[in-house]
Amino acid sequence: MLRWTVSLLFLALTAVAKPPHSYPLLGRIIREDARLDAILPPDARVEVIASGFEWAEGPVWDRASGSLLFSDIPRNTIFRWSAKNGVAAWMKP
Repeated sequence: MLRWTVSLLFLALTAVAKPPHSYPLLGRIIREDARLDAILPPDARVEVIASGFEWAEGPVWDRASGSLLFSDIPRNTIFRWSAKNGVAAWMKP
């Protein structure tokens, strides 16, 4: 059984190639099962891509726009994150 837990609310797994923005790293990836290598590059890192939310849920990846959508419940707002533009409010209510 493939056992690993990743919280993706505000984390992105990225290759070592220099991203357009520099985000702080968080922890490290521990590979307890070799099958993880089939879906995650060996040089992947965990980066904090956004913070400062009260109670966020989601996320969902929007392939068409290349962005991550998630909501902050107390703010009644859906946010969008992209590598190009960072995070911004996308829809309120």
